[in-house]
Formats: sequence, structure tokens, C-alpha cells
Amino acid sequence: MFTGIIQAVGKISRIEPLQQGVRLAERHQHRMLGPLLSNLSDLICLEGLSAEGLKTGERALAENLKTYGEGHWRVAQARVLCAYCQSQLGETTATPAALTAELHVMELRWGTNTLYVQRARMQLRRVFAQQSPRGEGSGKALDTVPAMAGFERDISP
Repeated sequence: MFTGIIQAVGKISRIEPLQQGVRLAERHQHRMLGPLLSNLSDLICLEGLSAEGLKTGERALAENLKTYGEGHWRVAQARVLCAYCQSQLGETTATPAALTAELHVMELRWGTNTLYVQRARMQLRRVFAQQSPRGEGSGKALDTVPAMAGFERDISP
């Protein structure tokens, strides 16, 4: 699976460590498999390989559900990530209300000014903009929490 991604992206230095981590977590049935898959999925989607990123994100969601259970922040993060990858494919199915609720789960665990929450906020702004017919999005709830300095702009392609 990863060989094609590495060849397409051409940035082995960014993907290879995650690939190795995923293999180790699989081999040892480690609880970090889901989080590693989430990170890999995010990176793959950032590189514009959204279909492959979504596939990896869905696997991350399944692993996180199995390991951490419904309502855990890692599950919420994986759902936001899947919606983000889907939006790049024009296929977002989750509602703004459901995704904002997932963000709230993350905020309850980490607060509003953490990298996890700020990354999710950037991803959701992109999802909501894609869902809106005029590209304005439905993310008004996201605007009530101040952005962390330096992380307020979307780094996605």
C-alpha cells in the first residue's frame, strides 16, 4: 500500500517514519496503530492523494474505535480527518453539526489552543467551505474560539 504513495508523493522523509511506525504497531498489535494511521492519512491528504488518504483515514477510524471506543477524542479526530479527505474528493457526507460536535469532543479533552484542535479546526473550515454552495461554509461555530497564533491559516494544498 505505502510503496505507491511514496512513489507518488516523492517525499520519503515525511512518509517513511509513519509507514515504519504503522508496520511496527501492526506487528505488535499496539494501541498506537490508529493514531499512527490518522497521522499518515492526514499527510497523504495534504499531499493531494485524497482517495488513498481517505482509505487510510477510514482504517484509522476503525482502529481508534476498536482501541479507544466511541466518544474518545482520537475517534473524533479520525472522523474530522475522514470528512476532510472526503471534502477533497467532493464527497463529504457528515453534517456540519456532527462535525462541530466532534470538534467539541477534542476541545473538551485538549482545550481550544492545541495543535490537535487547531488542525481539526482548519480541516473543518475547508470541509464547510466545500459543503456550501457559495464556498462560505457553515462553520460559524468554529469562529467563536480564537485561533492559535501561527496556526490560523490552512496549510492544505
